[in-house]
Amino acid sequence: MATPLMADPDGIDVTGLSHLVDPNWEDQTDRRCIAAVLVEVVYQHQINDKRVDQWSTLLPFKVKEEIIIKDEQGKSIVIGVIFGWVGRSKLASGCAGKPPSEVVAFRGTLWKSEFRWGDFCEDVNVALARMDSLSRVGMALKYLRRSIQRHGSHNIWIVGHSLGASIALAAVRNLSREEREKLEAHLFNPPFISPRLPELKFFEIVGRLLSTIRNGSLSLPFPRLEGIYKGIQGACDVVALRMGLQDDNRLLELYGEFIAVGNWIPNLYVNKKDLVCSTYIKYLEAWKGIYTHNSDLVHETMKHLFCFEVANKRTPWHMVPSAKLFVAITDNKHHSLCQWWLKDLQIQSIHDYVPPKKIIQWNANTVKTNLP
Repeated sequence: MATPLMADPDGIDVTGLSHLVDPNWEDQTDRRCIAAVLVEVVYQHQINDKRVDQWSTLLPFKVKEEIIIKDEQGKSIVIGVIFGWVGRSKLASGCAGKPPSEVVAFRGTLWKSEFRWGDFCEDVNVALARMDSLSRVGMALKYLRRSIQRHGSHNIWIVGHSLGASIALAAVRNLSREEREKLEAHLFNPPFISPRLPELKFFEIVGRLLSTIRNGSLSLPFPRLEGIYKGIQGACDVVALRMGLQDDNRLLELYGEFIAVGNWIPNLYVNKKDLVCSTYIKYLEAWKGIYTHNSDLVHETMKHLFCFEVANKRTPWHMVPSAKLFVAITDNKHHSLCQWWLKDLQIQSIHDYVPPKKIIQWNANTVKTNLP
């Protein structure tokens, strides 16, 4: 899903990244650049690029282990790398502004590699939201849990680009709440493929309308307001009824997964001109509108969205209720990783999307009572 960075004429310019030799770990820009460079090293490991040694003079990390899967011909494919911190202040890691003990990094698609067909097949599964079928997700989860057992989630980063960002997202969603909450994530150009955005936008508009009515800005009797809300709820129930999902356990699972992941706030990096990931901007803005104007609609919104996902046997791995979103604009290379390790990259906007506590604290029983 991503053009390999080594196809770029620039590659990693070590001289241009001299600021990372002694990074400021409290600086979000330095953390972004370091995460991007480590993902690039994963690309280099797969294609055995001779420039892979350049990074060792740049950052105080070493390769501890490669994450490898086998293709249909039995050939080894490097999909990720675990990096270990070897610099100073290791014992102080885990605190704000300190380096991670380990970084679990995943690459995207290598179009100019002999393994491009396998990567492409995984891209198709991502587009179809069938991440459960990916062996890469299971392997990622295995190694991620090992790192967490060694150092604790507060000392681990998980990073990825494009397809690798999808793998990271899917793996983290499968972690327990305790393992996930303090895990720092830097995900570059994460794909967002969903036909349900118009419906999500509809619920945001309805939420704004109900909020306006409740605030007294519009003259409308309260019984009519209740009628509007019940009408929306009834419409969602009808959709679920027709699709035969009233008692579907999978729908309940999706509710629980979506709510449980609410306390985890990944750093998502998207380019506004990148068609693969830019939908995250509208998606998170829509959720923010629902949270802000009428949080009572959250259950109805999830019910509507997830019914379609279940009916089509899709797993909405890309749908997260919380995120810190970094939006960049560049003239070219919109989906390329190289933009993200530039210190002078122009970040157009930074948004924090965090749902109210009453939403992320809903338990499974609360969710079950709201099923159609």
